[in-house]
Amino acid sequence: MGLFDKLLKKVTDAAEKGVSKAIKDAVKDGLDGLGIKDEGDLEKAASQYAANVQQSAESYAAEVQSAAEDFTQYNRTPLKLVKEHKEPVQLAYDAVGSYVADTGSIMYFTDLVQKNLPEYAVLQYPTIASVLGSAPEKNVNITMLLSKDGVPKLAIFLVSRDKYKPRALIESMNACENAGIPAIRFIQEFENRPEYVVGRIRTVLNAQ
Repeated sequence: MGLFDKLLKKVTDAAEKGVSKAIKDAVKDGLDGLGIKDEGDLEKAASQYAANVQQSAESYAAEVQSAAEDFTQYNRTPLKLVKEHKEPVQLAYDAVGSYVADTGSIMYFTDLVQKNLPEYAVLQYPTIASVLGSAPEKNVNITMLLSKDGVPKLAIFLVSRDKYKPRALIESMNACENAGIPAIRFIQEFENRPEYVVGRIRTVLNAQ
């Protein structure tokens, strides 16, 4: 018995078991509407449908594989700072300390800058896009932007020691450097003594 005959027999059997005759008529009308009149037409339609499904599946699989490869390549590619600012730090032994006890906080760093570098304005947490006009896909806000006469001079990022070099941070620092704004990091858990913090900021600013 052919596939077409088997289909019709199943419908007939179902109808004989109490299923409404309307089901049989609907199936037949549906097959007629598709232009399927016999077993040959049904096999052609089934074959074409299977080919379309396979093509779609292969296309989808290729897209998924390509996206996975791009993601893997992107996240495995080592990313380095375009400039690390390894200039020897001239410690600022004249630095005025801060009233803020938390030496890893933005309040502490802002207070040090305002007391020791009053010629610089401090903007807290500006976005990369607001400063540069655009931003890399992965980015983080600048913790503190130091400006003089309205011109950005230094981007400072305060980071925890376990988030010292995630891709978003490195890309943000590199974006600043490429735009002519030096970018440096301070680790929140470190001692961050005033003479070191102020000295390092002065060292980087003076190296421009």
